[in-house]
Parts: sequence; structure tokens; C-alpha cells
Amino acid sequence: MIRINLLPIREYKRRAKLQQQLIISLFLVLCAVAVVVGSWVQTNREIARLEQEKSRLQADLDRLKKIVEEVNAFKRKQKILQTKLDVIAQLQAHQQGPVHFLDELSRNLPDQIWLTRIEKNKGFVIQGNAFDNISIAEYMKRLERSDYFRNVELIQLEQRIIQDTKVKAFSLKAQGISRPQARVAAKE
Repeated sequence: MIRINLLPIREYKRRAKLQQQLIISLFLVLCAVAVVVGSWVQTNREIARLEQEKSRLQADLDRLKKIVEEVNAFKRKQKILQTKLDVIAQLQAHQQGPVHFLDELSRNLPDQIWLTRIEKNKGFVIQGNAFDNISIAEYMKRLERSDYFRNVELIQLEQRIIQDTKVKAFSLKAQGISRPQARVAAKE
């Protein structure tokens, strides 16, 4: 007897194959979605971590900016203080000089002379009046022998009348020595 199978086996096989392909496709799609979701989650975690690190670094930067500002303020104060210390040191170094120069000018002044003006630039310009030329020459010699002056020269000499008295108006030029010890050593 001949058997005829009326069941659609080919259709079942084709459906089974289609179902199998659909399951494989669905599995691949689910895997792809899982990979995309996993990547997205990982990216979000990395973004969150980087945001936290950024905020931590920003806080460190803000803290360090304050420290840098304090250091810069300290440097400015230090520079100002150093300038003041330099000025003080310079003043201390020169504080005795003018006193000694004026003292020498006064000590060596003969009775017949009075000074009217003293200027200090690169050297000293001394102006005054005297009753005679001898007093002026004596004053120049005394200043030349002083430890604080050298190269004393007469610049100008003229006769004037002050309160009906004839006087000699003079102007001297001299170089000041800031360290008189060097001159004393040079004399020996």
C-alpha cells in the first residue's frame, strides 16, 4: 500500500527554518542592543567619573588659585619690603656723610668769611662772601687739607658792596670724599 503524506513537511521545515532564523536574528538584535546599552551605560559611568574628577580638579584649581594669589601678594610685599630695606641701608650708609661735610665746612671757616650757599651735585659748589682775598685763600687751603674735600678750586671772585662795605663774593668748587680713610692711606 502506498502511503501518501498529506502533511506539508516542506512547509514545516521552511517555517522551522524561518523560525530558527527569526530567533537567531532576534538573538543577534538583542545582543546588539545589549552591546549598545552596555556601551551607553559604560559611557555614562565614564562621563560621571570624569565629571567628578573635573569638579575635584576645579576645586583643587580654586584652592591653588587662592594660594597663588597669596604667594603673589607675599612677593609684592617682599619686593616693597626689600625696596624699603635697600633705602634704609642706603640712608644708613650716607647718613654720616652730609654731617661730616657740613662740619668740615664749618670748622675750617675763617672768621672773615660767611657762606651764602652750598650745592652738591657731582661735587660741591660753595658760595660766600669775605672781607679779603687772604681769607678766601686760607679757606681753600684748609678745605684741601681736610679729609673730606679734594681739588678745591676758585671758580669766581668779584667785589660787591653790601651795606656800604666792600666784600669779595666768591664761588669755590670741590670734590667730596665719602670715605676719608682712603685719602689718609693715600697720603702715607
